[in-house]
Amino acid sequence: MRQSLIAVLAAVAAVAVSLGGAAVAAAAPGAGNANDVINELKANGYRVIITKSGAGDMSKCTVTSVEKQSPVTDVGAGRDAQNYPTTVPVTSRKIAVVALRC
Repeated sequence: MRQSLIAVLAAVAAVAVSLGGAAVAAAAPGAGNANDVINELKANGYRVIITKSGAGDMSKCTVTSVEKQSPVTDVGAGRDAQNYPTTVPVTSRKIAVVALRC
């Protein structure tokens, strides 16, 4: 029983790692050109901050790192289950810092 539980947990972990890595790999360093990585992050709702070393054209830059920061959460107005005024967390933006080498 214990061995089958360990086998199931290992299989679930392997599937989670393989699926979770797909989103990270798409925006990982070296995955496509810099414009593709930046556009994909923007399409996923990130505000992208670019740090660039070198004077080359953006189309010839390579991505050296992508740092996804914690989402910025504000407090907004809302209603509880009894329809009384309350506050609720609101994610206002996600930020990613992309380092480029040209």
